[in-house]
Amino acid sequence: MKAYRKEIIIIIIQVFMHCIFPVFAGPGDEMGLVVLLLLSTFVLSFLMGCFSRNKLKFTYPIVPALLFVLTIPIYYNASALIHAVWYLVLSALGVLIGSLMLLLKKLTFKTWIIVGIVILILGFSISFGRKENDLDKYSEEVGINISWGDVISEGDSHGGFHGDGTGMMVVHYTDSSLEPEMQESDKWNSFPLPEELEKVVYGKTEGNVTTGPYIVDAFDDMRIPEITKGYYYFKDRHSESTEPYDSSSILERHSFNFTILLYDCDTDLLYIIEEDT
Repeated sequence: MKAYRKEIIIIIIQVFMHCIFPVFAGPGDEMGLVVLLLLSTFVLSFLMGCFSRNKLKFTYPIVPALLFVLTIPIYYNASALIHAVWYLVLSALGVLIGSLMLLLKKLTFKTWIIVGIVILILGFSISFGRKENDLDKYSEEVGINISWGDVISEGDSHGGFHGDGTGMMVVHYTDSSLEPEMQESDKWNSFPLPEELEKVVYGKTEGNVTTGPYIVDAFDDMRIPEITKGYYYFKDRHSESTEPYDSSSILERHSFNFTILLYDCDTDLLYIIEEDT
């Protein structure tokens, strides 16, 4: 066992990164998690190539790919299976480069471990440190300043390699002060919602056929009420969309990628929803 100490340490770290580390990723950290897992896979594979003299190290890329496949039912969804190829290729590249570095024989195992840790810390900082105020982000997108509202409830079920899920936020404002800006903005429209968005948000029954709702209500404290007087903003983020602010074709696809904001003038509440399936 002592002869394979280095290989065992690397494999243990790889298992930790795939099986345990994702537990610590909070809502909104999905892309940072993916970047960090890919980066750690490359670094660990590189270290394996550098310090293992066993020819079996060239089979190591199977380990991160297999670990990813095994964790799909836990952290991802079935559509993520194809992405095991990325782990296989990236790991193979790391082992190859590391094996070439082995020929140089200039750095010790401990030195490379330190280098690997530093790279992971930098990757962690970049991936998880680039967080901005969500309301500031939405203000730029919707064309009016909504950053000063009080967030009274929020939740996000996005997760997995593709980041599928629903993100919802409820924001309170005072004195209907958003209404004048929405009236003047060409990005906002007054209620009622067009039929296709009504079906998406609330659902609609016509005869014996019920369509929607398609926004998954994963958060009991953030149900969207019926709004009679208000304004809405819609953006279709789907890759097949040719008119991002036109909702007419939203029900003609097999998946959703959209952002919708609903403002209730009677309660001064703004509902922000991001849906990705």
